Amino acid sequence: MAEHSIEASIITWLEGIGYTAFATVPKDRPQQFATVDTAGGTSADMVRSELVTVDVWAQSRDAAQRMANDIAARAAAAGRAGEISGAGRVDVNATPYWLPDTATRMPRYRMLLEAACLM
Repeated sequence: MAEHSIEASIITWLEGIGYTAFATVPKDRPQQFATVDTAGGTSADMVRSELVTVDVWAQSRDAAQRMANDIAARAAAAGRAGEISGAGRVDVNATPYWLPDTATRMPRYRMLLEAACLM
């Protein structure tokens, strides 16, 4: 059985709520988008706790902040409601914070989610 990808589940969820999302930054960047990347985690008692970064880019700092805050607010509720495949619970471990992309100067916010997944 293939291991479940929480990254893919969160990308699918983001797309389902109207956001463009990728696992890596695309060469041709949309005006606003998110990327999802696993940042580590732990496992115990048949539960994997995965840390996932969600980076949000937009054309302005305000737009990136609004998008990031919306995703953060909706993520925990979606995790409790079972809307994120494979996640029994999703917590916002670090609320969105300003992290400008120094290479492109495109406004970016980052948050850290923690997803509890059954093994």
